[in-house]
Amino acid sequence: MDSVEAGSITDKDPMLGMSSIPLIENAEGVNVTVTKDVPIADREALWTMVQDGFQDLNRRSYEKQDMTFEEFSQDMDSPDVLKYIATNADQQPIGCLLVHIGLEGIDWADGDQLLAAQSKVDPAAQPYYITTVVVPPDQRGSEAAASLLRGAFIHFNEVNTKTSQNSLCLFDCADANYPWLADFIAKSANTPVEGYAGVPVEIRELSTEYYVKEPEGEVVKAKDLPQSPSREVVDKQHFYSIEITHPA
Repeated sequence: MDSVEAGSITDKDPMLGMSSIPLIENAEGVNVTVTKDVPIADREALWTMVQDGFQDLNRRSYEKQDMTFEEFSQDMDSPDVLKYIATNADQQPIGCLLVHIGLEGIDWADGDQLLAAQSKVDPAAQPYYITTVVVPPDQRGSEAAASLLRGAFIHFNEVNTKTSQNSLCLFDCADANYPWLADFIAKSANTPVEGYAGVPVEIRELSTEYYVKEPEGEVVKAKDLPQSPSREVVDKQHFYSIEITHPA
């Protein structure tokens, strides 16, 4: 990531003054770049990836885990959303990870809890929120998803170092992917592979939100596990923090 050196380190801009940053090049045929600006011509392929990539998870979850087209378009247009894109040797997108700078718009999570988690490690730092990580169904089991995450952690590690901050990456996970997703993120980040030295991270589960079916049939969200047998838990959502750790 030598190209990052020219960026500004004074304003805590995660793009370090650049329009795009190459993070991983030709690792098992996968390239990863982070940008704030995705060309209009590339967005259709990414939207198709989101739709196809979340179909199976949506079938196994009470509430849809992906975004609407309007939300996707807003993220594509927003300067406050980092877009990590993995491409293959033919420069076709094979992975997408969207990260919000700050917590504005993350209205499905307990903002006070997330800010408290950030304050414990660095009250002056701005947290990030991972809203989407997806690869096409035919890329599952390939290097695409792991390379996408490795690229993101290379970037976050550089940003934290250059801005002298310790920002958390926050995310949530459907029960259908629990605890697999958190374990996969930790393994991808921590395990050195050829061309990637590893970025040490610690993942903490912050809370669980419950989808509870009331006796009348209505499903509501609850922060605590219901004690009454007449209230049935139909699904769960798990909230996490990811902290990049360094030796003291």
